[in-house]
Amino acid sequence: MRPKTLGLAVSAAVLAGASPSFGQVNISHDGSQTVYSITAQSGRPFEVSAAFACPGKEPCRPGIVRVVFGTYTRKVPKYDEDHALSLVADGDTLTLPPPQYAVRQAAANQVYENIVLMMPIDSFLATANSDRVAYVIGSEEGELSDKQREALAALAEEVLETEEPRASPDAGNP
Repeated sequence: MRPKTLGLAVSAAVLAGASPSFGQVNISHDGSQTVYSITAQSGRPFEVSAAFACPGKEPCRPGIVRVVFGTYTRKVPKYDEDHALSLVADGDTLTLPPPQYAVRQAAANQVYENIVLMMPIDSFLATANSDRVAYVIGSEEGELSDKQREALAALAEEVLETEEPRASPDAGNP
């Protein structure tokens, strides 16, 4: 059974059918799958959320975790031309697939941009368990905040607590 791929431009907590509870893992069941998600409200410049899905109600160890960097910008999208993403976790540059990109109008003078990374589980765990995570998105450089790293670590605990009882067949696309 393949888990569903969730929509691109919606936060992970909303996708899980829950109101966002920042920094807490949300778990929801829809009959065919269980979605684990978390959102870190960190302020500037990005809100970071992550999610994975398991078929049925039993925990699984996903092969992929969907990580979203979301940001509001004024009037004109900031990352539409260049949304390349790289991460360095505790000094180690991670090998990542190219990100997906989505933009939507949030208000008359604001747009909401999502840079979505389908992150292999080993890279996600390395990121979530790091003391320092630097990023480059387009030409912008920065570091994940403590709250962002703590949120990712909380979701990683859900993965690690499964003790690999069964794997998601397609690597757990959330």
